[in-house]
Amino acid sequence: MHIPPGELPDTTRITISSAEDAITDDPLAIVAYEISVQPETFVLKRPTTLAISIPAAKASQDTLAIFRQTEDRSWVHIGGTLTAHEETLTISTSITEFGIYAVRHVSLPARTAPQEPFMKIQPRVINPNTPDVGFGAKARISFTLEQPSTVTVKVYDLGGRLVRNLVESRTLFPGANVVEWNGRDRDGKPCSSGLYIVLLQTDGKAETMNVLVSNSFQ
Repeated sequence: MHIPPGELPDTTRITISSAEDAITDDPLAIVAYEISVQPETFVLKRPTTLAISIPAAKASQDTLAIFRQTEDRSWVHIGGTLTAHEETLTISTSITEFGIYAVRHVSLPARTAPQEPFMKIQPRVINPNTPDVGFGAKARISFTLEQPSTVTVKVYDLGGRLVRNLVESRTLFPGANVVEWNGRDRDGKPCSSGLYIVLLQTDGKAETMNVLVSNSFQ
């Protein structure tokens, strides 16, 4: 779970614990976690990245998403972006509230007319030489889809040259999705300091936002 710096007061504590009881009778669920906060009156003011990893053998990549459980124990589809690494699948999404979250199988709904996504990037200034665990090491590109969409995310320099292809024509689920860029080019080398353009394309529509790479930013 990645919480933007300055979001939590010093007296606030977040606890993440297993919530297997929430999915005991749910054949679609794989794993669940409860995210709680003290004091309970605290609310998130900015989107927070939630990432859940599971063994790759447990599920097909084409049918997974993150869900949040409501007070009546029903599930609300949140979405998620899948990445595979060796024998592990990680699904990431943006959340704005605490509660019980689960990775569940989903069925793709029928496609409708494409809707334009809403893109946000946090942080907007990154340093590719910063350790991965530090703030500013990666730009988290979050966007919301209204239906399954074919998505491409690319990074260009101001001269229009392709720097990095982050996602190429992948079908992503409805809901909140997150793609990360670590400020490096296709060869894994740190990009030079300067402005870069993030291009998000989905079903024929496009959005762009700028990210500043600063190799002196701490």
